[in-house]
Amino acid sequence: MSALAQYLEANREKAYSFATENTKYNKQGRPVISENDEWMDESEWDDVFEILKKQKHTEK
Repeated sequence: MSALAQYLEANREKAYSFATENTKYNKQGRPVISENDEWMDESEWDDVFEILKKQKHTEK
């Protein structure tokens, strides 16, 4: 088990509390990311998506 996994296991309630306190929710109670969130400008997930899409296309 990694050090992070051990820490989270030992501090599960504290980690959950931090996560829920820092999460924004819409009127339906669903977690949402705001339009001006700094993560919106990151391209890493778009890059990963494109790589996976190309891999899937070449496997056919």
